Amino acid sequence: MINSGEIENIVKKYYNFTDEEKSAYSITFHVNDLSNEKAFSALVDNLNSIGATVFTNDYPDNQIIVLNNYNISKEKIGVKLFLFALTVITMVYTGYTYYSFYYYSYNFFKNLFYGMVLFFIPLAFIIFLREYGKYIALKRNHMKYYFPIFIPTLGLGTLGVINSNRNQFKTQSSMIMTGSYSLILGFLSSLVFIIVGAYITPLNLIYNPDIYSPLTTLNFPFLYIVFINHIFPATLLPDPLELAGYAGLITTSINALPLGFLDGGLVFSGILKNKFKYFSYISIFILLIMSFVYVYFVIIVIIILLIGLTGPLPLNNVIKSKKSVKYLGVVVFVIIMFGFVPLPFHIVNSNESISLNNNCYIVNTAEPHNITFNVTVHGSNSVEPIFSMNPGKLKINSEHRFKNESIYSMEIPVSNNHSGKISYNLAINTGSQKFNEFIKVYYVNAVSSITFNNRNPYNMTEPVNKTFTLSVSNENSTSLAMKIISIANNMDTYIYTNSGYLNITGEHYIFGAPITINSGGTINLSLLSKTRGTWEIMLYSNGNAGIVTIHIT
Repeated sequence: MINSGEIENIVKKYYNFTDEEKSAYSITFHVNDLSNEKAFSALVDNLNSIGATVFTNDYPDNQIIVLNNYNISKEKIGVKLFLFALTVITMVYTGYTYYSFYYYSYNFFKNLFYGMVLFFIPLAFIIFLREYGKYIALKRNHMKYYFPIFIPTLGLGTLGVINSNRNQFKTQSSMIMTGSYSLILGFLSSLVFIIVGAYITPLNLIYNPDIYSPLTTLNFPFLYIVFINHIFPATLLPDPLELAGYAGLITTSINALPLGFLDGGLVFSGILKNKFKYFSYISIFILLIMSFVYVYFVIIVIIILLIGLTGPLPLNNVIKSKKSVKYLGVVVFVIIMFGFVPLPFHIVNSNESISLNNNCYIVNTAEPHNITFNVTVHGSNSVEPIFSMNPGKLKINSEHRFKNESIYSMEIPVSNNHSGKISYNLAINTGSQKFNEFIKVYYVNAVSSITFNNRNPYNMTEPVNKTFTLSVSNENSTSLAMKIISIANNMDTYIYTNSGYLNITGEHYIFGAPITINSGGTINLSLLSKTRGTWEIMLYSNGNAGIVTIHIT
């Protein structure tokens, strides 16, 4: 039962009322003016001290309505502590696994220590700053801070926090300030860790790309693509410290959505009032779509639906927010635009995103030349791949980026001290996967005793889709058992045998076994190409080699 006498005395301290209406559970006071924000804030605090709460109404006149707050739900601190503990575990686990596989380390204590130092602590600091921003805003508005709901997740450790529905926001300004202070501090602190993490990432990093985490590819926010990438270009998946910054940035931008009791929900509910619910419906739909890619977004949806989709309303909905406070909503909108990624995670299951124009070459050691080839990286080009080669060195001559692919012109420097066949292991890491391609190079000395149409080495031009004959002569004093190798990268090539045309596309040992050419003897090879390109054929035996290059036009 409400104590009307005590409540009347408290209200008289702050407002002059012309009339009052009493019921068993509430008292309505009709007042002339509700514009004094400090008076209303003090009234709320006084009434809360005796177990009552108050809200306003401006139709048909200015009203203060006081009722018992027995119906306000008790805080489920046990559930909150459980989710908090689970979030700490997922954040520590994410840091541990990410560091161990990123740096290819099997030392448990080392991985746990650096995972916490480089990921858990920075991300926890970002969350702490966000909550500290709320605390400051609530304190300025003489309101109590309540422990939030933490959202645990694998991959990034957490998806942020949801505000407690225990908060009774006094005015629209208090809601806008509380949500925006949190988001601004989270946004700025995330940027710091992104920049520092990108700066300290070692250029000669030895890594394992198979990160044991649901996060296999990180799509970069608009902020990164527009600004940060020009200062610190991304290579591979981010360093653990940089990933902590991205986790903070992405979760902050998600929490900036105009939805329920999220920080963005507080801000935009205070600005949009009754229209806010439509934006809340749109936001919940976006998260449901995103959950098809990253299922943990469902956790946010479930919690929001349980505690309130439309979010809080201020106790005093008559006092209007100042324009200076509403401008904070513009800042929050910018945070969404620059930090939000509609589909921040995806898993690449295909190995078909890398292609080479050629992977087999012949070099005449008498006239050596560098090997040049192109590597095409299909798909997203926001991350710069890392290339390495063993043995030898690899040189990147040029890079051309298009909408759905990037083409890199590569060069392998060679000299005349090579001989025989060398397989160069080209390792390409795109950030989500590691690819290994072998580039085979035959280093041979073309000798004049083996000729193609009386020349060695020999260049010839032949038309496409027409059979032509290549004569091979042995001018040595002894017979030679010669292996014949056909190299036709990305071409459709054939040799005519007694059984008909045999496809020898790619790198192919013609006939398998060596072919004997007697001293002074000649063999004829009938060849056909159904596609245009450069076709190379080599014969070799005991240091004797012949090279012919056929240009199919």
